[in-house]
Amino acid sequence: MKRKGFGGFLLLVMFLSILQISLTVGSVLAEGITNVPNPGIQNFNSYTEKPLEPGTWVSTDPAGYYIVEGFKVVSSHAVKVTNVKADQDGVFIDEPAPSSEENVFFEIKTTGSFRLSSLILDSFGDHPPSYTVRVEGLVGNLVVHTQHVTVNSNNQNIVINSPVITAIRVHYIADSTRTHQLFSLVSFTITEPSANLPESVFEFNSSTKTITAYKGNFNVPVTIPVQINGVDVEVIGEEAFRNKLLTGVTIPSTVKTIGNNAFNGNRIDSMNIPSSVETIAEGAFANNSLSTVIIPEGVTSLGELAFYHNELVSVQLASTLTSIGAHAFEHNQLTNVDIPSGVTVIENNSFASNKITTITLPSGITSIGNYAFANNLIENIVIPNNVTTIGAYSFFTNKLTTVGIGTSVTTIGEGAFRTNELTEVVIPNNVRTIGDLALGGNPLTRITIGQNVDITTTGSTTLTYPHWWFESFYYHHFNRESGTYGYQFVNDSWYWLLLRYNVSFNVDSGSDINPQIVKLGEKASQPGSPTKSGYTFGGWYTDNTFTQAFDFENTEITGSIMIYAKWVAIAHTVTFLDWNGTVLKSETVNHGTSATAPENPTRAGYTFTGWNIAFSNITNDLTVSAQYIITSYDSDSGDTGGSGGGTTAPAPTPVPATDTQVIVIVNGEQQNAGKETVIEQDGAKIVELRADNNVLSQKIDEAITRNLAEGRQTQNVVEIPVATQGANQIRSVLTGDIVKKMEDNQFTLAINTEKVDYIIPAKEIAIEKVAAILNVEPTSLQQIEIEVRITNSNATIVNEINERGRAQGIEIIVQPVEFQLVARTTSITGEVLETAVSHFTSYVSRVIEVPPGVDPNKITTGILYNPDGTFVHIPTNVFRQDGKWYANLNSLTNSTYTVIWNPITVTSVENHWSRDIVNEMASRVIIADHESFTPDTAITRGEFADYIVRALGLYRVGVFKEQQFKDVSSTHKLADSITLASRYGIILGYPDGTFMSEATISRQEAMTMYARVMDIVELLEQEINLESKYTDVADIRAWAYEYVKKTISVGVFKGRTETTINPLGTFTKAEAATAIRNMLIGAELINDRNVTAKP
Repeated sequence: MKRKGFGGFLLLVMFLSILQISLTVGSVLAEGITNVPNPGIQNFNSYTEKPLEPGTWVSTDPAGYYIVEGFKVVSSHAVKVTNVKADQDGVFIDEPAPSSEENVFFEIKTTGSFRLSSLILDSFGDHPPSYTVRVEGLVGNLVVHTQHVTVNSNNQNIVINSPVITAIRVHYIADSTRTHQLFSLVSFTITEPSANLPESVFEFNSSTKTITAYKGNFNVPVTIPVQINGVDVEVIGEEAFRNKLLTGVTIPSTVKTIGNNAFNGNRIDSMNIPSSVETIAEGAFANNSLSTVIIPEGVTSLGELAFYHNELVSVQLASTLTSIGAHAFEHNQLTNVDIPSGVTVIENNSFASNKITTITLPSGITSIGNYAFANNLIENIVIPNNVTTIGAYSFFTNKLTTVGIGTSVTTIGEGAFRTNELTEVVIPNNVRTIGDLALGGNPLTRITIGQNVDITTTGSTTLTYPHWWFESFYYHHFNRESGTYGYQFVNDSWYWLLLRYNVSFNVDSGSDINPQIVKLGEKASQPGSPTKSGYTFGGWYTDNTFTQAFDFENTEITGSIMIYAKWVAIAHTVTFLDWNGTVLKSETVNHGTSATAPENPTRAGYTFTGWNIAFSNITNDLTVSAQYIITSYDSDSGDTGGSGGGTTAPAPTPVPATDTQVIVIVNGEQQNAGKETVIEQDGAKIVELRADNNVLSQKIDEAITRNLAEGRQTQNVVEIPVATQGANQIRSVLTGDIVKKMEDNQFTLAINTEKVDYIIPAKEIAIEKVAAILNVEPTSLQQIEIEVRITNSNATIVNEINERGRAQGIEIIVQPVEFQLVARTTSITGEVLETAVSHFTSYVSRVIEVPPGVDPNKITTGILYNPDGTFVHIPTNVFRQDGKWYANLNSLTNSTYTVIWNPITVTSVENHWSRDIVNEMASRVIIADHESFTPDTAITRGEFADYIVRALGLYRVGVFKEQQFKDVSSTHKLADSITLASRYGIILGYPDGTFMSEATISRQEAMTMYARVMDIVELLEQEINLESKYTDVADIRAWAYEYVKKTISVGVFKGRTETTINPLGTFTKAEAATAIRNMLIGAELINDRNVTAKP
């Protein structure tokens, strides 16, 4: 039958995946095949079509199959030679058209195994111009390689790189309209052919059914027989095939055990482990070229080094596995691993040096060995709750950004998480030991370490600290000085450093003495004598009780210490004189202290009005004289000062106290619950309010019950309105137990006076901390009185503030008011103990009425008055309610406050985009250096800290007590601002102990500080996808990414353009002012430009 071909096709296949190969021997051997062809091209296109006649085709097969050049040819549709033919076009199927569509293939197979590197198919017959063909490579009946190609061109070589196979199949779909004569196999090229090996090349122990050695050729594939000497092969013995450079292996389905190093040191790149295998011993397949492996069900353990140093990209582990030996999969290319649930221990180096990016550890794991996952690409890991030990360097050099440590972990080994990308780590309370460099080489910004953790150190003793917050574990690798090295706790951080210690000098307000940094075991240098006004220097001492002088010559430094200056006060004499020079009292006092006045003297016809000068803070000998005013005298006597003829003015009669009922409002419900008492004292009207504990407690309980019953989510408020008007001071008193109940139920306390409201969450009183300070048990809180004082400043202070304001061009709008919160108790000895609550963790409101006639648009801000006469910006909202204007001042402290009008025009921004913003920030006393302000100058780290501290209302003078940064001393112009920014966690400094205040700040550093400020002002992060909006997100450093995202999400910080952030760029003063204003507005702490009415 002559066939007319109409073209060939190119089948170029790149393997997309390498399937596991089942190399079982016996089932693929064809009787009648007597030889194995040599490597190279196998041609089937030079025959004459006479399938039933002897000649070109030699059929020695008992079943009648064709045997062609050592290959047997069969088809899926029939097994006899009448259906498989060959002619000048190659091997093909000759079969009439089927009755329905069916899958058809012809198969070429041979003895042993080979690799297919190319083939040529020819198309013919009546099929369409394009037709899909599937080419398969098989080992026995197992398909190990598949390619799909489209027939659309003439004969061309098809490149294939198959694994070791024993047969080729060509599939296509035939239907009733076509014959099966669609394709013929013209030729194919094979490499590495392998026939059955004689049993003599194997040393075999029949009694143990074990192959103990292989004596055949190197650098060839090997097929292991099912039987040797008629006995099933069940064991591949220790080192039986080691270092033979075998390129492939077929393991029969009779094998149960693969012994130690059985195939170690070969070149096997693919194979199938039969399901009969139960044990894979130590080093069994180490040092090969395997790319994928399936561990069959039934295998319970993998020995050490079992697949060490291969090229595995995937592994399927049997669910029956309970142990994986040390180094089992070390040095491969695995990207992920599914560890069976039965495995309880991850041994040393089990999966080290791969490319694993994700790993989920089973909940049953109890320990993780040394280097278990070292040198991978794992990004996140959760340590299961049953794990007790994380071995040394177990996750060393990965890409970890998060780590969750289980509740049973007690030990974290040396270097366990070293050299990753962790920025924050929480180490739970159950952890007891952390090894050297466990978190070294990470860009950490914060570490939470549980209580009683032993941090193992080198060169020093074990250190135990309860609940510290750390910036970083840091390891220096540069040239080291001589001395002892170990961990040191510096500026809230652990560092591996040369052990140096701070020697500080407490001069108790004397002249500054610079601290010293001294190496372990060396001696501190004795500084010069400090000075202090009113005192003489009495030497250096080891403690502040001055019991032991410090010996500079003989004391070796073993830790950071404080050395105390002793002062001997200079004494002064204070003499009190009457009007006629009579000495009323003489007293010796120490320099800087106060004298005690004698009883008020009397003089006929006169009223004593006080003393002529103050006698506090005495710095010299002092004479104090009594002062009088005339009361009455005899006009005839001409005596204006004697006693004759005069009458003594009657003593003033104290105004009796008056009491009224106190109305307390709990969540809008009014109740008489206490007493309001008005006291006239020294011409001042004082109002004291005391709540009835029983009534108030009952009303709070009722409110809580009502909320639960009605499902309310309302803000709980206890309001205490003050009925008396014109008071100079308001004192509202609650007991500690009531405050505690309010705190536990999230109540806010509001003291509402005639012109001022004081609104404070009960939790900010921190009653349990107050009790600890006053030595009161938590069960006896009723013994503590909490007194809220609202005091109108007296005339002296008002005049002082007005004068200071006028000198700075500031107009005072409302009378200054002082806010105090005092806790008081009486001890069992009768001693009255007091403490002031003056600092809060969140903003506390003071609402002050704006006087009638004041233009609300001329209110700049609320301010706090400093003792040195300076003003501090307090975030302030102005609003209108019930026809009146109010200023709501939000502050984190108690002090004296007022409201000002302070319009400032900064000339340097007259034609700048930031003009309105900068003028507003300068008017609010946030930009203190507005006269020298340059908007486009890059802002320094110190200036930026100053802006933020002033904006938040935190700035105070004289807060610098101890040096926190090596390059910021008490004489630094921004020392107070930098100290406060550090105290509130806004800045952290550098690992070497410096702050670098003069360095320009990058935009991502600025955004990091803003993000921390957002926590203080309780401005919540919003959802945002930076990558979809900005093109330069990749420029953001890993440690700064979350901070940048946080600030941009709420509009505090804008991109440099619509599509760029420019995180590494500098940050101008104008941009800093703008971002600060955005933050204050976003947190609703100030108004947005113009004053608006409150809805």
